[in-house]
Amino acid sequence: MLTIKMLMGLITLAVFSSVSAGRMPAHSFACHVTTDSAIDGISFIQTHNIKMAKKHILKLKAHTLDKKKSPVTSIIECIEEHKKEKFSDLEIQYFYKNMPR
Repeated sequence: MLTIKMLMGLITLAVFSSVSAGRMPAHSFACHVTTDSAIDGISFIQTHNIKMAKKHILKLKAHTLDKKKSPVTSIIECIEEHKKEKFSDLEIQYFYKNMPR
């Protein structure tokens, strides 16, 4: 027979599990961007859709081709990572594919 403490513990676990799972964005995007350093790079963001990704990526820093970080100035192209999409720029695609994760 369940005691009140056990029941409250199960209810608390269920509530916290559903709250944390409901807030996680469903999509991961990688964007080919230009940066303050005038060197192209890649920036990553997890959000609900491509429109939000493009809006918020401009506030981030990118991993540049010279292996540094620099603030994003504009977006060239974004791909959705789980769809295994590829960048149209071959140099950026090679850089992206070989990035440690």
